[in-house]
Amino acid sequence: MVEFRDPTAEDVDRLAERMREQDVAECLAAGVTDLRAAVATGVKRSARCWAATVDGELACIFGVAPMGTMLNPTGVPWLLGTDLIPKHRRIFARLSRPYIAQMLAAFPHLTNAVHAKNTVAVRWLKAMGFELQPAHAHLATGEPFHVFT
Repeated sequence: MVEFRDPTAEDVDRLAERMREQDVAECLAAGVTDLRAAVATGVKRSARCWAATVDGELACIFGVAPMGTMLNPTGVPWLLGTDLIPKHRRIFARLSRPYIAQMLAAFPHLTNAVHAKNTVAVRWLKAMGFELQPAHAHLATGEPFHVFT
């Protein structure tokens, strides 16, 4: 059973401890070394944010943070997960669409960047209809990232 709810401080701690390898690598490639702080900041900055559990176990935390202006509201969607995401990818792909629709209702334009080596995230973004730009080197680390919209 999959449940979506507001994330708790315990969820933030649990995710930082159990983050899947590709998400850890993406954080490091973006120059982030404090995983707990990254998750907590994402939750705090998000206009909308959810924790997803599978049979009571944390699978991911995701949300959308505001960026842009009043005339051009833009949202920055993000997701950090555990190894439960790829194990239940079909369920999450099906259940993701309504949450993306909620993000688009709040922000008519969504954009962020994804580590080119995060194959699970890249595949999911394409399946959800996001367009990925060719990879460019991250300014701080030189790692390849795709901007997606």
